[in-house]
Parts: sequence; C-alpha cells; structure tokens
Amino acid sequence: MTATAIQATAHISYTGTLTENAHMRQVMCDKRGHMRPAVCMLVRVRDSLKPLHIKQFCADGTAAEALAKTYRKGTVIEVHVPLSELQISGFADFIEVQTPAPDKPVAAPKAAVPNPKEPEFTF
Repeated sequence: MTATAIQATAHISYTGTLTENAHMRQVMCDKRGHMRPAVCMLVRVRDSLKPLHIKQFCADGTAAEALAKTYRKGTVIEVHVPLSELQISGFADFIEVQTPAPDKPVAAPKAAVPNPKEPEFTF
C-alpha cells in the first residue's frame, strides 16, 4: 500500500465530552467558497485546556438540524477523523526557522570567466 493510500484510509479517533449542545451551521467546504450544512460541536478530550472544534457535513440543512439535536452538552462521544481532513491550529509560543542540512557540500562559486567578445575596461 502506498503512503497516499494509507493516508487516504487512516483515521484518528478522539473520545470526549460535548461542552455545549451541537448546532447546525453553513460551512465553507472547498476553496471556491461553496457552502454546505454541517453539525458543529466542541468536544473536551480528557483534561485538555481547549476543546476540539468538530464539524460533520450533512446532505441538507434539515438533516443537519435533526442530527445536531441528538448531540447534547455532557454527552460522551467518539469522533473518527480521516488524517487527510485533520486540521490543527493554535497560537505558537515560539517559532524557529530550521535550516535544512545540505545533502552534499556546497561548492565555492566559480570565478567569472571573461567573455572574449566584450571589450575589457581598465581604470
């Protein structure tokens, strides 16, 4: 199985408690700005300081509203997310630029070779 195939099928799962009732919202689903109804919820995982923001797309707004009503504050749920859809965000304390190690030694720049068709200038 190729790395792409593994990434397309691999999931990560979280178990946590809803911190509030889920709700339906129109969410942008692609780079062109198309909107789709989604159930949105906040899930606290163990003793984490911030809850995960989970979205689940639905076929239509009515289905999203009905599904959102089943997810109530305090409900323990398990969320499965494909790795290809996982997004992590946060505020960094520190960012350091990493310089990649060269694969082979960098050669010194070559000396300029004079062009015989150009006149030489002396000062």
